[in-house]
Amino acid sequence: MPAGAGTVLDRIGFTAAELAAVGDRLGAPIVAVRPLTGGYRNRNVLARTASGHRYVLRRYLDPAACAVESALAARLADTAVPVPEPLLADPAGALLGDPLLVSAFAAGTPGDRVIGYGTARDAAGIGAAMGETLAAIGSVRFAGPGFFGPDLTVSGGPVATGLAEFVAGQLPGSNAAAAFSPAELDALQALAERSAPLVETVRDEARLVHCDYNPKNVLAVRDPGGWRISAVLDWEFALAGSPMFDLGNALRFAADRPAGYAERFVAAFRAAGGPLPADWRAVSEAIDVFALVQFLSRPTDHRYFAKAVALLRRRL
Repeated sequence: MPAGAGTVLDRIGFTAAELAAVGDRLGAPIVAVRPLTGGYRNRNVLARTASGHRYVLRRYLDPAACAVESALAARLADTAVPVPEPLLADPAGALLGDPLLVSAFAAGTPGDRVIGYGTARDAAGIGAAMGETLAAIGSVRFAGPGFFGPDLTVSGGPVATGLAEFVAGQLPGSNAAAAFSPAELDALQALAERSAPLVETVRDEARLVHCDYNPKNVLAVRDPGGWRISAVLDWEFALAGSPMFDLGNALRFAADRPAGYAERFVAAFRAAGGPLPADWRAVSEAIDVFALVQFLSRPTDHRYFAKAVALLRRRL
């Protein structure tokens, strides 16, 4: 390791011995490392070996998440869904004591960075590329809806169901009362009850759902013909259900993004064969209430808490 590596290792959460062990498995010593942004529940590190190859080391808190991500990456290898190539999967933590997934480095710029610093045309291009990619994700089907086990077996039954009951159970233990008045909390429960029938219309769909599909979790590259998605990252929340989960997530804060992003997203999704019911907007917003209400359990000074409050208040 170069001079100053100790400070970097403190920040990334890998010891020199652990990096040496990973390097042995990769066939070349790791000579440089730096932490990667994102990965709020895991440690993500970019590593370069003496042979010049670059890898992403993902250290997990949850063995099940590691197993699901590695199995999905293998399942998607021969599809149109772009994912980094998995090279070493160790859900049991035999190598480091914690679950580990090592993937080939995927080139590209995070989609949210392109939208934040690019032009309106760039934002529209990212929207179109994400819509087309979401159609490819939703083309992967499973025997039934539910949550993935380590080998991608599906269990638990429909996930797009029980919205009113979910909200009623979630609100009392959250920080919702710090932001909403009692009348607003009643209105929020009423919103869930009105939205529940829309959610039930897609309860039996069993397509691949990323469940955190938004610009921060995609990498994009610009070709002569425009932007394309080079990799979809962070599959730890994936499940079998309706693409309306991902559509609602991707369009959740569309009002805060340049004009054209949402329109191009939806048009590209439809053109690529993505299923869009006639009331898709209402259905996707109804399903997104699951996630928005979960954000209310975050600390009140968390940025997603404030965003969820603002969005729910507009929907009320």
